[in-house]
Amino acid sequence: MLGAADKLDVTKVELRQVDMGIWTVDCEFDQTIRHMQMSDGNFVTALTLRMIPDRENRGVSFASQLTDDEACLAVPFVEKGVRIFQKQRANEGKPIGYLRIELVAIGTDSRGWPFMCSAAHAMYKAFWSHGIEVEG
Repeated sequence: MLGAADKLDVTKVELRQVDMGIWTVDCEFDQTIRHMQMSDGNFVTALTLRMIPDRENRGVSFASQLTDDEACLAVPFVEKGVRIFQKQRANEGKPIGYLRIELVAIGTDSRGWPFMCSAAHAMYKAFWSHGIEVEG
């Protein structure tokens, strides 16, 4: 058990920025995902994210090509799923960037959160199949 004298003095901790490579995709492609859950609230979602390498922009941009009002309700949830994946990769030491993501198709579901899960899953699949590390 640590006593008061054994506590870590955080003022002496130095933070260093590690120069990590940035991961992106090797080509433009559409990543389609169909995500089903049949317990704890059934849902089926389907969406397509267009993954576009963008060597001019170091970050990750997101846009929607949807025009249907009902489908547009899910857009913020899809973007949140993309951002969750982006943060997770950064935490793993494999940050993503040089990437433009466009939501090009969606199947509607009455709840938003399944689209967040589906978007994160689509990003995982995209980087599993087409992810490359580039200079940062």
